[in-house]
Amino acid sequence: MFNENGDDTMKNLILTLMLIIPAFSYADSIYFGVYTAHFDNSKPWNNVNNLVAVEANDYVFASFINSHGFQTYLGGKEHRFTKNISAIYGVSYGYDIRCFDFVKGGCHIETYTANFLPAIALKVSHQIGPVSLAAIVADYVNISIGIEF
Repeated sequence: MFNENGDDTMKNLILTLMLIIPAFSYADSIYFGVYTAHFDNSKPWNNVNNLVAVEANDYVFASFINSHGFQTYLGGKEHRFTKNISAIYGVSYGYDIRCFDFVKGGCHIETYTANFLPAIALKVSHQIGPVSLAAIVADYVNISIGIEF
């Protein structure tokens, strides 16, 4: 009924829903990715990340399409420095370590292998009522809009 890509899409959707739906019952907020830009524009990065993230008691659970175009999941903790600045650190699954410039081997779609890798990013946010605008900064900037519960 589905072609090969359709099967993968359906599996990713089901897995994402299984990971995120239970978190909704405890969620403080939900975020949707709006825009992504990479600092290094010499490569053909994916800037459409389809981010969906939930936060609960400073824990973050997210699903997104990574810079290389592959489905990625993140589980992490948010450490607040100030009301508007925090760090998110945790573990991601979906990046191939060979896609990082400091690792030899090259990033090729034919050999791409998702791995569990550490993740860290800076979060700058501003809240207006129940709506939050957030910028996640690593080697890219992701703008997200959130709704606080």
